[in-house]
Amino acid sequence: MDSEANNLRAKEYGYMEMWLHALLSVLVLLIWDPIWVYRVTKATNKLDHSQNRTPTGAMLLSIFVPFYWVFWQYTVANMLDEHAAKHGENADNGAIVLIFAFLLPFVNVFVIQHRLNREALWETRGRSSVNGPGGFQTDFNGQGYDIPSLVLVAQNGLAVPVEKSVMLIGRSSECDIRFREDASDVSRRHCRIEVQGGHVRLTDLGSTCGTYLRGEKLTPNTPVRLHKGDTFTLGKGNHSFTLG
Repeated sequence: MDSEANNLRAKEYGYMEMWLHALLSVLVLLIWDPIWVYRVTKATNKLDHSQNRTPTGAMLLSIFVPFYWVFWQYTVANMLDEHAAKHGENADNGAIVLIFAFLLPFVNVFVIQHRLNREALWETRGRSSVNGPGGFQTDFNGQGYDIPSLVLVAQNGLAVPVEKSVMLIGRSSECDIRFREDASDVSRRHCRIEVQGGHVRLTDLGSTCGTYLRGEKLTPNTPVRLHKGDTFTLGKGNHSFTLG
């Protein structure tokens, strides 16, 4: 993936030039701040594959609810710290934000945007796309994660390296293993693979046609442990992966 494509993808994760952020913060502070809250909330949802935070709700609460601004800053900073920790970088922006919240609150908008920029660039740098037979494409990063050599082997024999602590599978462009739009039995955000503490877990994300492990349909949003040699299937059985 060339640098221009990387930059475009980084913007999807909330990357913004600091000079532009500073200019907007100074010139149109009252207008820009709510827009920025919306933008950052949307970006952090994409970073941790979550839909728990509503961008519009966060924006409105930051305008009308006293002290929500402080809570939102602290929550977002902690989430970004956790994301940084997944690729081995120590960050303590949550504490920094809490310190400045009542002393120099305007500083936090730069602290958070700076950390978001770092995470957006990390999420996109060095990524390459591999067209795989069988109707899906994979994005994987060859650097950063210290995870044992695990692979997901598709039923057509293509091996996908598990090189991230969280891998999303589905038809959405944000997925690490992306199926074509005509894979009707695969949801846009179908399931998630997580590696934590030496264990691999599989979670169905409320998919329409379900995720199956050892022939049993998984309960949505309930992680189950995967062992080497386990095979799980998406939808009607046309797409399966084995943890190797």
